[in-house]
Amino acid sequence: MSSKSSSDTTITPWDPPADARALLFDCDGTLVDTMGLYKHIWTQIFDEIITADDVIESKPAPDIYLLGMQRLNVQAHEVAVYEDSAIGRAAVVAAGVENIIDVRE
Repeated sequence: MSSKSSSDTTITPWDPPADARALLFDCDGTLVDTMGLYKHIWTQIFDEIITADDVIESKPAPDIYLLGMQRLNVQAHEVAVYEDSAIGRAAVVAAGVENIIDVRE
């Protein structure tokens, strides 16, 4: 989740936009913890790392995006979301975010 607009480059957790502030995983925290080194690097890059463990409902419910915006103290119109799935896109739309960048394109 960032305040950056669409770009022509592929976005990954290893190469996030410069203004990215949160990394949201729709998987449980145990899986993220098994990524060890990556998580250590990500905590240096992102203000928030949120997993499915942090929310009641996973995608396509908007919970993970709503929590991300709450923790970052931003509104839907202030963010851009880089998403890699149709289910994730549905969750972003349900959260009220209009600036969605499909990283599969």
